[in-house]
Amino acid sequence: MAILAGYRFAMRLAGPLVPRWLDYRTRHGKEQPDRLAERTGRSAVPRPDARLIWAHAASVGESAALRALIDRLLARHPDLSVLITTGTLTSARMVARWPGDRLIHQYVPLDHPRFVADFLDHWRPDAAVWVESELWPNLLRGLAERRIPAALVSARMSPASFRNWSLVPATARRLLASFDSILPASEEAARMLRRFVPDRVGAVGNLKLANPPPAIDESALTALRQAIGQRRVWIAASTHDGEEQAVLAAHRRLVTQFGDLLTLIVPRHPDRSSVIGSLIEAAGHSVVRRSQGALPDAQTTVYLADTMGELGTLYAVAEAAFVGGSLVPIGGHNPIEPVMLGKPVILGPHSFAFRDEVAFLLSEGGARRIDGAEGLAPGVAELLSDPIGQRRLERIGHRVRDTGAAILDAAVATVESLLPGPASGLPQPMERERD
Repeated sequence: MAILAGYRFAMRLAGPLVPRWLDYRTRHGKEQPDRLAERTGRSAVPRPDARLIWAHAASVGESAALRALIDRLLARHPDLSVLITTGTLTSARMVARWPGDRLIHQYVPLDHPRFVADFLDHWRPDAAVWVESELWPNLLRGLAERRIPAALVSARMSPASFRNWSLVPATARRLLASFDSILPASEEAARMLRRFVPDRVGAVGNLKLANPPPAIDESALTALRQAIGQRRVWIAASTHDGEEQAVLAAHRRLVTQFGDLLTLIVPRHPDRSSVIGSLIEAAGHSVVRRSQGALPDAQTTVYLADTMGELGTLYAVAEAAFVGGSLVPIGGHNPIEPVMLGKPVILGPHSFAFRDEVAFLLSEGGARRIDGAEGLAPGVAELLSDPIGQRRLERIGHRVRDTGAAILDAAVATVESLLPGPASGLPQPMERERD
């Protein structure tokens, strides 16, 4: 395993540079200053005196995928606690809003052998569940060395990743074999994963289908509807750099057909709101920001909803939804959520992170795909003029819920099979040499 040994050696060499790198990220708003110790595997939070599952998700989308699974496990096992790790400020803020005193959030430690050892020695998880496709070699090695059972759920593998891993199949097998069970997100991912670890691949299903639609704050929704009145509304949700410009250009074309149209922009990362505000202002609109408590009035043409946790409320007030990350090669975001709230969807060409979901929605008529930014205005105009039937959207929502329930049952059964019995004692720290 020369590649993994070389990686481990390189990470050891990089150790002395970590404080400078964390300082740089902190100054650029990418780290939480009072929690930097967590990135080196140390924590001020004690380990619960109970069975503990470690759930790892890279960022917001992956964390959201775990929500239904975590909620079900906590409900079924009153003696269980869940440690969830993520790597971004946005995901940390999202997880912080989840209810429950048996859910602990920590930033994932950097993949340095010493940081990994400190993290695992402190938390001593009874089992681990990771989501999607983030594989950190030293963290996985730590799980294997401590014989901590682990599952990878909603596992993804793109054709490009498959080609790369096929160049080093032994390395791929070694990493993937760290998991006792792998539940692929799609049949395509299952086929590729079976090439490396055929005995580990289980039931296929994307956990994002198991989550309920985004929550709606009824009082906030009422206030928004009163502020908007009878105006036509569409939403550009989870947008990224390069997409807001396309949305503003689409708005300029759409107002020739829908004169009092209101466009909602909901950035994927609210910390970009100042930049987006400048774009809105440069396009000739006043900047009205939800994070400042402002509601759209009769003069508001573009509303910047730069808050977290309100996507359900914002979807509910719109007539059609463009789901971002799809006009730029990000891979797109969850297109199921607006459909479950009865909203037809427009998607750009780059929705590869949700291939199966997009194929399902396109086949059922719940979504329409555009080739690029030029298609955004015509796509929105088509939905506002001739919306997809509400009965069709309701039928699609029911199918999604039924599929999601079966996927969640399979994931819960898989994770429960990894857990020790309630009477088991706490796992002990591993004796090791210090790096």
